[in-house]
Amino acid sequence: MRFCRVDKGTNYLGNKLPKAFWGWFTESKPETGMLHHATLASGDESIYGTARKPMLPPTSSQVEVHVKQVLPTHENVVALIEKLNQYQIALYGRQMCTLEPPEILEKNQAFMVGAFVNETLVGIGAVKLLDGYAEVKRMYVEENYRGLSIAGKILQALEAYAKQQHVKMICLETGNQHFSALKLYKKSGYQEVEIFGDYKPNQISIFLGKTL
Repeated sequence: MRFCRVDKGTNYLGNKLPKAFWGWFTESKPETGMLHHATLASGDESIYGTARKPMLPPTSSQVEVHVKQVLPTHENVVALIEKLNQYQIALYGRQMCTLEPPEILEKNQAFMVGAFVNETLVGIGAVKLLDGYAEVKRMYVEENYRGLSIAGKILQALEAYAKQQHVKMICLETGNQHFSALKLYKKSGYQEVEIFGDYKPNQISIFLGKTL
């Protein structure tokens, strides 16, 4: 038995499944939607229509996440970067966003990692080594996988790399509407710092830093 996510499908009895849900599966192939036994994690009915006690949403201990280095220009990474771009533009407008493209990340030798669930890329993050400090860039987790501590795992991997490079200070810039991100950063020990690098003063940017 394993706990995993299904995007869509129909079970072998012909019952239509929700568009996306988490559940416990036995004798199943989640990628095909052909499920023999499953209990939904997000509601009070199984796929057979039998009322069951509701299950809690998945936790980080139930979802196995692997974080490893990826190339900024890999097509799957590029797709997530574009989703991040659109998310930021929707919040702040294009002129207020610093949207560093994959090619520039690669040119600047940014170290980038991806978070994988069942071999599917669901999150990304990068760190650039600069003059006397490192900067976290392009942090993003797919909406359906948020709340599972994936961003925290990505951030830890980036910090570990910076430490290996003997960097003493790690910084980042984020927006004042990124409430979940701000909560994560402050929980991880980041504090507000003075503006750094090539950033210009504006009304939305928040600058954070942490001593490694």
